[in-house]
Amino acid sequence: MSKSLELRRANTLTLPEGLLQTDRSVPELENKKFVDEVFWGRITRRLCFKDYEFAHHFGDLDKEIRYNLAERVVDQTVAFLRLHKDTSPEVSYTPSRIVDMGRHALLLYDEQNEKLSYELAGRRVHHRPMDEPGVDYSINRNTVSMTVTAMENRAITVDYPLWTEEAGSDSQSCS
Repeated sequence: MSKSLELRRANTLTLPEGLLQTDRSVPELENKKFVDEVFWGRITRRLCFKDYEFAHHFGDLDKEIRYNLAERVVDQTVAFLRLHKDTSPEVSYTPSRIVDMGRHALLLYDEQNEKLSYELAGRRVHHRPMDEPGVDYSINRNTVSMTVTAMENRAITVDYPLWTEEAGSDSQSCS
């Protein structure tokens, strides 16, 4: 097996149960109200139709299902920003790999990202890739499950299928 095929397989997400649900068993888009409607559409379309990683994992899905999933990811990306309100910049939360795709899409809109960060978190929420060789990122860092617990403790709605281990391991994420 070629190294590129092995890498592609290693980078493939297992679809968590419930991820593609389109009924109301998934939470409402609770965080959409915090984002300008036009910008919400722009970031959702970018993630859904222009993001390579999202397309790699979900590009074969029906267009409507893929768009609904992208909206859920954007919603949880906004929730991730909200989680940082009233926390020290040294506190580092970790998004799941799927939510991190939304985070990366948002980062492409630098001005809007900064504005949203200040509106929702009271400060710039920095993006910290965990990819430096030899660094133990488990020190002083919240895992995805700890991030979910913190969201629950702050009464931030969690779209659980987007935050499962199948949705991306801690070693693949950023903070």
